[in-house]
Parts: sequence; C-alpha cells; structure tokens
Amino acid sequence: MQLYHSTTSPFARKVYMLALAAQLPGLDLVKANSLADEALRVVNPLGKIPALVDGNLILIDSPLICEYLDDKSVALGKTGFFHKKRPDYYVVQRTHALADGVMDAAVATVMERRRQDSEQSYHWLRRWHLAITSGLSWIEQQELGSAGQPHIGTFATIAALGYLDFRLPDIQWRNTHSNLAKWYAEFEAIEWVAATKPRDA
Repeated sequence: MQLYHSTTSPFARKVYMLALAAQLPGLDLVKANSLADEALRVVNPLGKIPALVDGNLILIDSPLICEYLDDKSVALGKTGFFHKKRPDYYVVQRTHALADGVMDAAVATVMERRRQDSEQSYHWLRRWHLAITSGLSWIEQQELGSAGQPHIGTFATIAALGYLDFRLPDIQWRNTHSNLAKWYAEFEAIEWVAATKPRDA
C-alpha cells in the first residue's frame, strides 16, 4: 500500500496515526505536495492528500481511507478504531466529524492568511475562527478515547490540535480549553503521536 501524504497535512497525519497504532504492515509513504505536485492528480483527480493506493484500488478522503485501514486491522484480529456495530459508534463518529470540521476551518484559515492582506476575507476568517473555537468547545464535551484505548475520534482530535499548534498558535486553544489540554498532554509522548508531529519538510 502507498499513502500519499505530507508532513504538514492534519488529514494525512490522522490516517498515518491510525496505521501506526494498528501496526499495519506494508504501508509505504509517498510525499506529495497538493499545491504543486501534478503527479498527485494521477492518483487523486482533486489534487488533495491523503490518498491511498492498494493494488488496483485507489481511495481518497481521509475518513474513507481510515475506514479501509481499520477494516484491514479488524481482519487481522485487532480491535477496530471505528467501533462498528458497537453502542458508541455514532458517538465516536460525532467526535471524528467535529475534529475534521475544525481541521477544515483551520486549513482554510491558513490558506486565506497567505493571501495579500487586501485580498483576505474578514467575513470568512471570522466564520472559520468561530468554527474552530466552538468546535473545540463541543469536542471537549465528547468521548475522546484514551491513550490505552484510542478510536478514530482520538486520532482526528490529536491531528486537529497538533495542526493548531503548528500553523495557528495565536489561537492559544489551551487557554480556553484546559480539560482538552490535559487530555492532549497524555498523548504527546506516545510513539504514533510523536512520530507524526507536523513539521515543514
């Protein structure tokens, strides 16, 4: 299997964390730049990462890729991170969706801020900031999993918070979400978290 990723993408990080936590064999990383790598469009016509190639199967979009890798993990006899057919399935997926939404708003904010000041939209920056802050308030009330029993919402939340630290430190989310900060601190030394920490290539 080949995972097209970058060391800055929170969505690619979410996928890679799940793969590492599941100890899935045979996963090769392929670095790709969604802004400049035309070869990526051969795999994903949308030009976005992550993308997964497994033989003749090509998958795009991080939730779908994560679900596919989770199914592979379950097939190997391991506990699934999606909690399919479990009572808390929808609770876990709600956390996953909230964290993905925070990532969407954060990435959009970063892209908008890279435009010239005169071209930036205050309206959208404000909406995305509200999505991030209110999203974090909701996430803080969710079932987030633990270091010993992570789930897909765990990976997504770690990816979201790590990206805020990496690209939007001015949000200072720890100052307003102390419980979330305490939860996050329990994961930072774990191998699948530390090894995937975002960085500029």
